Amino acid sequence: MFIDILQQFLEDPQRRDWSDEVSESTLRMGTVYKPTNEEPDVIAAWVKSGEKGFASEIFESEEGGVGEQPSYRRKPEDVEFIPVLLLAKLPAMRSRGFLVCHSPKNRGIKTKFWDSFKTWFRERYPHLSVEINFCTPEGFHKKLIAEEQLKKVTYIRHMKPTDMFGDTGSWFDSKTLGDVRTVVSPRGRRARLSKKPLEQALEDDKSLSSLLEFDGQTYDEVRTTFIDRRGREHSILLGPEGEKTPRAGYDVTDHLSFAQDGHPTYESLRQAMLGYIEILTPSSEES
Repeated sequence: MFIDILQQFLEDPQRRDWSDEVSESTLRMGTVYKPTNEEPDVIAAWVKSGEKGFASEIFESEEGGVGEQPSYRRKPEDVEFIPVLLLAKLPAMRSRGFLVCHSPKNRGIKTKFWDSFKTWFRERYPHLSVEINFCTPEGFHKKLIAEEQLKKVTYIRHMKPTDMFGDTGSWFDSKTLGDVRTVVSPRGRRARLSKKPLEQALEDDKSLSSLLEFDGQTYDEVRTTFIDRRGREHSILLGPEGEKTPRAGYDVTDHLSFAQDGHPTYESLRQAMLGYIEILTPSSEES
């Protein structure tokens, strides 16, 4: 079964760490939760998402403010890890399943994880292929756009220092990739952003290309953030021309419990992920 193959990868000691020297990021495999008799099609793992390359000072927060002396001084060679839970539901007799990744503070690891897994898989099964595709419930985007409030629009441009416009390149060294972001949001509690440009972009490529242009600059991605009636944030990410399928994010904060170390508990994240998979299942067309 494919879930057995995925477990082999998660437990492979040669794949405990994998790094990207350009972005100075590292992933480290943590605890693996194997399938059980009760849930033979579910596997999960903590994957620590790490970053290095900059110095910082860590202060303890106090009532009404922040402490005067740092409790820790981080050096550029130090690696800061944040635990991220990855969960897969892979029915034994189906050719499709789900891979869900929690992204605390936008520190998701799904792309890096999948790239590493595909390389590992290809080395062992060169005659087979495995792919990952984004999926959301049928009508999800249209309903979100039609019914919920558009909170902000974020224009994102990924650049090397040599690509920077203006003086932006002065913030990055020659090895660092950077993001330039322009955020558009309404001023005032009753102010609203127009949804029309987004609606048009979802209909045709020409409008999508126009949406990626703002204030004389062309961006790589546009992230629109909606807030629903329960106060939860949902995002729709649109990429460059030719990448028409929107990618959506789902806020599970209200569903989580937190341990004494401040991180979400495994069980609460697991239940939130399985609940989201139940939402996705009717539109997945599993086969």
